[in-house]
Amino acid sequence: MYTVIRNIHLFLGLLCFSFLLMYSVSAVQMSHVEWFSNNPTVSEQTVAVSPADSQNPRSFAHALMQAGMWGELQNVAQDDAGFRFRILRAGTTHDVEYAAGSPTAQVKTSVAGFMGMLNRLHHTAGFYRERCITDWWAALVALTSLALLTLGATGVYMWFRLYKERVLGGIFLSIGLFVGLGLLFATRIQP
Repeated sequence: MYTVIRNIHLFLGLLCFSFLLMYSVSAVQMSHVEWFSNNPTVSEQTVAVSPADSQNPRSFAHALMQAGMWGELQNVAQDDAGFRFRILRAGTTHDVEYAAGSPTAQVKTSVAGFMGMLNRLHHTAGFYRERCITDWWAALVALTSLALLTLGATGVYMWFRLYKERVLGGIFLSIGLFVGLGLLFATRIQP
């Protein structure tokens, strides 16, 4: 039984490594912005708007997505002056503004590069998004979370089976629990 638990522990640790590394790097990037050159590349373009799409921002966004500006549709706003919306995917943002009656719309595209993509993936959460690739990412994160819980449980089981190291392991486990709860509490305190 111990060998099976050890193999599960090792396999789950290897599977979770890339996710933990990605979240670690993006957390350091968010905590120490000055360490990273994260200036996005910004470009602007004018795109034609068909008469059918000029009445409905969602149909125009769909047309843009079919033309290659794929992502999540966000911040849709429409009034008498026209409409604006954002098409967002990890690392790339398309801000679209359309003035009513105009045959064209302005699209401002910001590409944040690799670190910007990691930052966006770090913040991506939940299922039932417009793009199925985002749901796949959410499923992988959920499976990794379950794997990490299993990794911890198998680690505690293997530690407990080694009688010689119970005292030292108990001390480290208590310290880790204290630090983890302290950090969790510290992130919830408003300055």
